[in-house]
Amino acid sequence: MKKRTIRLTGAVLSALMLGGALSACGNNNNDNGNAASSSAPPQQSSASASASASDSSASSPAAQQLDPVTLKIYFAGDKRPATDEVWKAVEDKVKDTLNAKFEINFIPFNDYATKIKLLATSGDNYDLNFDADWLAYPQMVNNYLDIKDLLPKFAPNYYEQLQSRNLVDSITSGGKITAMPWTQITNDHAFVSVDFKKSGLEGKVAQPENGSIKTVEELDAFLQEAKKAAPNSHILEWDGGLTYSKILSMLAPKYNYADPVDGLYGLTYKLDDPAMKLIPVEQTDWYKEAVTWAKKWADQGIIPADLMINRDAHAGESSNLKVVGFNTNEYINFNDFLGKPENFYSEMYPEGNYQRRSPLANMMAINKNAKNPERALMFMDLMATDQSLYDMVLFGIEGKTYVKNGDTFVYPEGMTAETSNYMDWQGQWGFWRDNLVRPTQSRTADGWKAIADFTNQPNSLVSGLTGFFPTTDAIKNEIAKRTALTTEAGKPLMYGIVKDADKALADYIEKQKKAGTDKIVAEIQKQADAFLAAKK
Repeated sequence: MKKRTIRLTGAVLSALMLGGALSACGNNNNDNGNAASSSAPPQQSSASASASASDSSASSPAAQQLDPVTLKIYFAGDKRPATDEVWKAVEDKVKDTLNAKFEINFIPFNDYATKIKLLATSGDNYDLNFDADWLAYPQMVNNYLDIKDLLPKFAPNYYEQLQSRNLVDSITSGGKITAMPWTQITNDHAFVSVDFKKSGLEGKVAQPENGSIKTVEELDAFLQEAKKAAPNSHILEWDGGLTYSKILSMLAPKYNYADPVDGLYGLTYKLDDPAMKLIPVEQTDWYKEAVTWAKKWADQGIIPADLMINRDAHAGESSNLKVVGFNTNEYINFNDFLGKPENFYSEMYPEGNYQRRSPLANMMAINKNAKNPERALMFMDLMATDQSLYDMVLFGIEGKTYVKNGDTFVYPEGMTAETSNYMDWQGQWGFWRDNLVRPTQSRTADGWKAIADFTNQPNSLVSGLTGFFPTTDAIKNEIAKRTALTTEAGKPLMYGIVKDADKALADYIEKQKKAGTDKIVAEIQKQADAFLAAKK
């Protein structure tokens, strides 16, 4: 990658004075050194928000020495009607601190990964864009600017927050930092949930006490009772996936394995293994047990026998039939789920280790051809420290795009999530900050705190391979064969539609070995070892 030369002009050097002015605002935020703060309040007091605004305006002498710029930003999703009006208000708000205008662009999710990479590789000089490790980041990482040296200079308060939350190591790869992550980290550990009223099971099956189903055997006992009460219904919400499925996620903490991700091509590792020894997921006892339960439940009609080839026909079952669902801690605490006596939920294998959601799951990045990288970083610093600016960018203009109900930000009268003119816009997640987050109708203050407390449990582990994206040129043929077999022979195992589960699994493992899985493991392990060594 061509090295970018950053020239610190007089105006930019003056801008560095902003760090001192912003520090007071940043230091008001109470961090506890974790990836998601359980002690930070879900909202600041009005006095604190006012202090943030006045801190920003106090920097106006330095900002007046900055040349005016236009920050060009791309987000994934659809543009809401009030977007331009809101960001014009943002321009007015930061005139004395940033002296920047904003050109805000949206690309639909289906086209985002392709189009944002095309923009970057064509030499477009846009400044910032939203990204994620589940979106374009693995393909875009070399198209983003290395900000390792610039981040502490131009976004010192945000950088300090990343340090205090132990996130810097997780976003450093090959000695570079190319991502500016969210700090509102959540966790995807599996819960079993049942809406007894909506499912029609109310009065037909005894509702267990919340938290009482912790193992797959206990879950199976409940499923059998539910099946008796509703013999013509498919009881269990199911996603057979490819190498990944909800039954695998549920069993992961029992076996202490990391969920296999797309970037590792169905390889997994023990979460507490410092060497991160990679293992094909199909060769683990974890996968074998998942296959066994899938076979049993498919045979019993607890999951649909035709789901693999007819998924659309079952798409609504988790919301309108007699269904037990696998959900995450985020779902349990939001979506108006808590507080209803008919809603049962229980964490599966609560004592086991489970993987914390990646800091790269939501992030902002700077284009390596960015016209204004320094100013973009200064904006990110403000977005980590200035409560009133944060509220405007996230929620818009009070009375027009949102109103307040106490401390809760809600839609104006007559407006809903479907008709919102700005609030809850897509692609905002890279700006989520645990020290500035506000409660909404669906994402309550108690919910945010519960998620932070849950995520900060000692058995919630951060993967050492966060940010690792192996180069596959030397094994592309083997990966193609492995992927094809995963669909052809692995998928039926995960849907339980094989005659003999043990034989089908043994055959699948042998086919994957012959296709070159050992070569894939050796090559990716070599790169993973180098990645981990570079972090030491």
